[in-house]
Amino acid sequence: MNEPFVALVEEPLRVEDYLTRLPGDSAVPSNTIGAVQWFLGITRGRTEDERQIQKTTDLWYEAHATMAIKEMNRLASDAVSRFELQGIVLVHAIGVVPPGQTSVIVGVAGRHRTPMLDATAWIMENLKRDVPIWKRETFHDGSQDWIHPQ
Repeated sequence: MNEPFVALVEEPLRVEDYLTRLPGDSAVPSNTIGAVQWFLGITRGRTEDERQIQKTTDLWYEAHATMAIKEMNRLASDAVSRFELQGIVLVHAIGVVPPGQTSVIVGVAGRHRTPMLDATAWIMENLKRDVPIWKRETFHDGSQDWIHPQ
């Protein structure tokens, strides 16, 4: 098992920068890894709700860094135990993220595909609910809205 890798990053996120953070031939014997799952959360160019559709110009993420990293590490450890992960990467952008750019990267590695798919969904739901990262959306008309977790 590789140590979980968690980070808050102020520059544009690129999955290529994190590919070596998950187990590979040199870290874990290749016969123990049967699935690797990467998820990229990307800023949409429009927001739809029951009232209207608005063009999004950017998202701005703010975090209580110390608390966010602590919660991300707890979440990673819980996911490792729950889904028998061999590796996990959890990276979230802070600052401005325009449409088309990545705001969150989740990578998991383990023995079988179904737990990796389940782990990714579980991690994202808990990340959005529990980690102190806040999102402000800016619309084409200049208006802004803070998006709060459920």
